[in-house]
Amino acid sequence: MSRIFTMSFASVYRLYIAKVEKKGRTQAELDEVIRWLSGYDEATLEAHITSGTNFQDFFAQAKLHPKVSRPSDFCQPDPTELYHIHAESCRR
Repeated sequence: MSRIFTMSFASVYRLYIAKVEKKGRTQAELDEVIRWLSGYDEATLEAHITSGTNFQDFFAQAKLHPKVSRPSDFCQPDPTELYHIHAESCRR
């Protein structure tokens, strides 16, 4: 198992925020993409962030979007790339 699955989602989420903001995107856009990919609503996403859920449990409870074949597709790419996947899917 990849080491990322033992890390808390919140610790990596903070890094995602920094990266998307550096690239001119917002936390709201990041949250939209995460909710779209994971199937979580806003309250559930916030609960995972505040409770310290690790990635393994985060994905065990998620209903991944069909465009995501496995959790590592979500963990490893640049979060701004995920936004483009989301935007492209919404256009279709």
